[in-house]
Amino acid sequence: MKKFMSLVMTMAVIVSCAACFEGSKTPTVMTKQEDTSSENYEELYEEAGVVGDLSSSYFDFDDDDIPEMAVFNSDVTDPGLVEVYTIKDGEVVDLGSFGQYGTIMFNEDEKLLVSENETGSGYYVIAYKLVDGELETVVSLKKDFSDFENIKTYVDDTEVDSDQFATELSKYTDNVKLIGASAQ
Repeated sequence: MKKFMSLVMTMAVIVSCAACFEGSKTPTVMTKQEDTSSENYEELYEEAGVVGDLSSSYFDFDDDDIPEMAVFNSDVTDPGLVEVYTIKDGEVVDLGSFGQYGTIMFNEDEKLLVSENETGSGYYVIAYKLVDGELETVVSLKKDFSDFENIKTYVDDTEVDSDQFATELSKYTDNVKLIGASAQ
């Protein structure tokens, strides 16, 4: 009986090892963490239901090969906000909503998300960096149109002259690509 059981155990080990070498015939069980590979990010975003009938685009904010996603409504009748999502620890995380009628751009060289928004009284640009899964403001630029005879420009709430404003603005808006825009 001991010899028979040894033979059965040996056969089980051999069959198991053979299955390992056949690869494609052996199903792979993936944990939630493994699901965040670059091949599975679209599934995670889809399962989270963040896109629906809206438009979306992907960009890699943090060089982890798991793209972040901008979701926006291109319908002029209901533009809404541009929503930005990331995947952290196998879960879809909402990084924030960006200005109605706004534009979201990405500076790939500097890894900056740049939000641009214009209202009747001002023009606003805010650049963000992703740090430990959270957005941190790098700079906030504002051109105040509330008094057309006395337009004021600001960098991080400090009033600056128009040349300094233009220099700062170009640092953050040159070399960007559009990743999302609500209908304007």
